[in-house]
Amino acid sequence: MEGENLIILFIALIVLWIIGQVFKGNNKSKNLERIKEFESILVKLEDEIKELTNELSKWIYGCKKCQNNNYYITSVSNDYAVAQCNRCNKTYEIKYNNAFYKIEVIKNLNGKWNELNDLLNKSELKDKLHSYFQSTYNFKGDVAPTWDEDYVVYNYFFNSRKIKYFSFKYWATKKSFALYTNVFYAFYFVSDGSMLDKIEKKKSQIKMGKLNPNRPALLKEITKSWNYKSITSGKKSNIIKNWAKKTNQKCPDGRKCGGIYFNSLDSSDIAYGHILSQDFAKTFPHHHEQVHHPDNLYLTCKSCNSSLGGNNADKDLINRIKNESGTIGDWIRNYINEIETIN
Repeated sequence: MEGENLIILFIALIVLWIIGQVFKGNNKSKNLERIKEFESILVKLEDEIKELTNELSKWIYGCKKCQNNNYYITSVSNDYAVAQCNRCNKTYEIKYNNAFYKIEVIKNLNGKWNELNDLLNKSELKDKLHSYFQSTYNFKGDVAPTWDEDYVVYNYFFNSRKIKYFSFKYWATKKSFALYTNVFYAFYFVSDGSMLDKIEKKKSQIKMGKLNPNRPALLKEITKSWNYKSITSGKKSNIIKNWAKKTNQKCPDGRKCGGIYFNSLDSSDIAYGHILSQDFAKTFPHHHEQVHHPDNLYLTCKSCNSSLGGNNADKDLINRIKNESGTIGDWIRNYINEIETIN
């Protein structure tokens, strides 16, 4: 009799096990069906966010702490996005509104990010991920058995899909236990910084603006330090040419070059022109100092300077120098601090 009872109990356990497996299989199938329901929408959103993330990569340089270029986005709003270094975990806040520019891609990214979260919330898969990790810890913080139906969701998000990230932390004592979970997508990207480079270049391209028609005289110590010899040869000559290149200045003459930008020329192809020609100083030597004064000098390309020969600048060229590009004296007068920092 006891043997028969044991056999019946054993059979009952097998039946329960089979029912349990079927139940688990059904749950697994249901989860897979849920996944398939929104798979195409999810993929489309992921692709759109990945594209926006790549655009955002142009607005951040490599990590200052570890020089790594690999990041992932941990959060985003209309005002900023937070990128975390994938090596040292240092975070960087990329702001939408900056003094010299706005990063429009952040708002677009936030919109798509919200669509993605709404999709996950409606699918209930986000809650499944939470329950999966909740079930893996007991009150002592030890690993506990997991449920297959939750694992399907976990495996889908963490193994099948390559751009997801999950962070969690817990603390436990003899009397209390807490588990903090945060499920989110982590879209990885490699920092590019190209847009920041353009902004820096734009900021350095100082515009002359409307030049003061009544320039104050340059101080004697300035004209002595920036005299004709020092301006047209040696270190100061290179400093001025480099400043002109960095600030995107161009040849004001243009009769030969068409107004070429100095940053496209070798320094040897850039010359110092005279508004009143040096021939004038030869005829009237008592005007020698004025002819070589910084306010009578301007930067030009070598071909245009050669074509001018020993002639004075004509009226059109004088107006362009006077009202647009400025003389060397104008540059020193207005931007002496910036010029002196150029190497």
